[in-house]
Amino acid sequence: MDGMQRVPIVRRHSNRNLERINQNNNRRIVTPFEPEKPLHKSIARRAILRYVRIYSMLFLFMMGTIMPAISARNIVATEINQVAAICGTNEYPSIQQAINQALPNATIIVTAGAHNERLTVNKSLIIRGYAPETTKLTAISGENNAVLTINAQGVTIVNLSVYNKAQGLYTTGISVRGSHTTISHCILQDTPIGIAVWSSNTTITRCTFCNCTDEGIALLGSSISTCDDTRIIACVFLKNGDGIELQRSSENLIADCCFYNNTHAGIDMIKCLNRNNSVNDCSFSSNYCFGMYCASAPSLSMTHCTILHDCIELLNTKGCVLSSSTITEVRLLDNTSLFIDQPRQIACINCDPTSRCFFVRQSESIKPPSQVKISFQKYRLQNLQFLP
Repeated sequence: MDGMQRVPIVRRHSNRNLERINQNNNRRIVTPFEPEKPLHKSIARRAILRYVRIYSMLFLFMMGTIMPAISARNIVATEINQVAAICGTNEYPSIQQAINQALPNATIIVTAGAHNERLTVNKSLIIRGYAPETTKLTAISGENNAVLTINAQGVTIVNLSVYNKAQGLYTTGISVRGSHTTISHCILQDTPIGIAVWSSNTTITRCTFCNCTDEGIALLGSSISTCDDTRIIACVFLKNGDGIELQRSSENLIADCCFYNNTHAGIDMIKCLNRNNSVNDCSFSSNYCFGMYCASAPSLSMTHCTILHDCIELLNTKGCVLSSSTITEVRLLDNTSLFIDQPRQIACINCDPTSRCFFVRQSESIKPPSQVKISFQKYRLQNLQFLP
């Protein structure tokens, strides 16, 4: 023990007792045996939280200011359903430029105003205007061409007005050649044909067709291509040639539509091979020639329709069914058969000698022939039959 150096014992004091501050000269005075001051855990925790708070605020600032600016400069979509372009800006002065540069399944927003350009869509896109009353395509396409041509599958058009005052009987607002196209909340006006459909599985909803001198909608099948399974829902057809014309088009649904003051017919089924079409909950009034004209359109179904100041004329059409409808006049020509189920009101039925009209189930309020005016002209009474 004599050879070992004795280490003095230092009494531990609190830092508060060891450290004193001279109030006069702001000089720090420390007692001689002050140990090294440790970093307390609470101080370390507060420092960490302070750094986290600073970096969080910096991150939020970058997301709120810098990132939108970057996104605005990189308009072309990189993900499905992301906005691809806002047309009418310096970045994309034309809609067609935005269409060409957008990735498939992107959305293109078209600003309000009149856009004087023809468009061709060759990829699946959503093209959306701000409102059909304010976002307009006003190009003049040239004779028998379209302002908007859709060649790809799965294209959606929303909130646009389309005009085309070019010459030509087949001049068109929108030409649909790609299947599974959807057109919604659009106005087609002042063009010979509003929408010409050359493909199947098209959906047209809540659109207005006005002053289309030939047809509002033309469903155009052929011997080499089909135009089937079209859905036309909640549309208005006013002052067109025909509201809807069908040529070689089957399995279509027309529902909740209104046809007023069209110069030929509300619905015109011509040619042949217009099979198994359904017209439900539609109203027809004051169309100049026909509410509906159907030639060679077998198995036509009409349900809950109102046809006032108009007539239905069926020509060489078998197996048609009319259910729960109010009709001013029905004309049956050239080997036609019509089954009437639960009629609400029928003012007049005309049958030629080759046609037959069958009442399948009678309504409580209509008990032919006493309460239905039957006008056969020179035709025989046997053409009208009442089935149990």
